Amino acid sequence: MVLSAVTVVENRYYLKTICGFIRPDEGMVKIRGEVLGARIDFPENVGVFINSPGYIEIYSGFKNLQYLAAINKKNNRYPN
Repeated sequence: MVLSAVTVVENRYYLKTICGFIRPDEGMVKIRGEVLGARIDFPENVGVFINSPGYIEIYSGFKNLQYLAAINKKNNRYPN
């Protein structure tokens, strides 16, 4: 998927709509054939930074992602 919005505000609106945080004024959002708001309210397994990303500054980006994966139970071990 490619988002081509003119402003940062438009990009945030699109991302929030795709994630199910807000409802579109018109039309619908389909994720893997499911209409958001019908049977599902949020898409499964979505990772997106909409505003400012939160991270632990003393760790590398990779180690932060490892911690996030462990929290989301995508990885059963914490980084060393």
